[in-house]
Amino acid sequence: MRNLLMTALMLMVVVLMFIQVVSGSGGLRDQIEAKGSDAIAQISNVTP
Repeated sequence: MRNLLMTALMLMVVVLMFIQVVSGSGGLRDQIEAKGSDAIAQISNVTP
C-alpha cells in the first residue's frame, strides 16, 4: 500500500513539473510561439 501511495505521489509531482515547464510563464510553449513568429517574419521578408 505504501509503495502504491509513493508511486502515485511521484507521478503527481512529475505531471505538475511537466505542466509548469511546458505551459508556465516563459515555458516551452511561449518559446515555440516566439520562434514561430520569428520564422513567419523572416519568411515574409524573403524576396523572390
